[in-house]
Amino acid sequence: MMTDKQKYFKENDYVVVEDLITEETRKLMYEYCKTQALVSNWRFQNKSFSGYDGDWDGKWNEDNAAFKGKQTFMKYGDMLTDSLMLLCHSYVEEITGLILHPTYSFWRLYEKDDSMGSHRDRPGCEISVSLNIGCDISNLKDKEYCWPIYLRGTKHPDGLPILLKPGAALIYKGIKNDHWRDHFKGLNQAQTFLHYSTNEKEFLDGRPLSGMPKIQIKYGKRVPIMDY
Repeated sequence: MMTDKQKYFKENDYVVVEDLITEETRKLMYEYCKTQALVSNWRFQNKSFSGYDGDWDGKWNEDNAAFKGKQTFMKYGDMLTDSLMLLCHSYVEEITGLILHPTYSFWRLYEKDDSMGSHRDRPGCEISVSLNIGCDISNLKDKEYCWPIYLRGTKHPDGLPILLKPGAALIYKGIKNDHWRDHFKGLNQAQTFLHYSTNEKEFLDGRPLSGMPKIQIKYGKRVPIMDY
């Protein structure tokens, strides 16, 4: 017999999980993301001797037409979030009823006025988990403010706003449903994305190991791949 969440996902192509991670884990991850962004910024400002490498340290610019932000930090294949992707693998399979292969994780520390245009994800993101790690909304009078993610599907052609409080996650079919976000009103919000695919060829997004960037070697030189 299917659980309520399994049934809901089957009927709607998405489901919200309020407690995907514990509060202690969420707080740790939020502090980690903020610290990682600060350290990477220092390494970038001192790259003449720090050894800064955007593929490994994270970066502030990306080739993504949907994202509308200027100086927002992001990191692909982070060791911590890739580990979370692997730990959540069996649970996401249980909810979706699918045999899935972990592909990659990605997190971003959004800042005020950031937004995301309507888009669908690439094949490696067939099933996605969007997790609110934590946010700073101290600049707002509305202390209950929650930044919505909009999903457009056959049942909601105009877009359904999904509200995720810190620690809550949205499991959805990223390649099937358009999704977007309006401008963020708070100071920052850390969000991580865990991606899975039914296609075993998408395993780890072609990387030799989890917890590392997607890079390739051509003619003895490393060539970064910007395809998040």
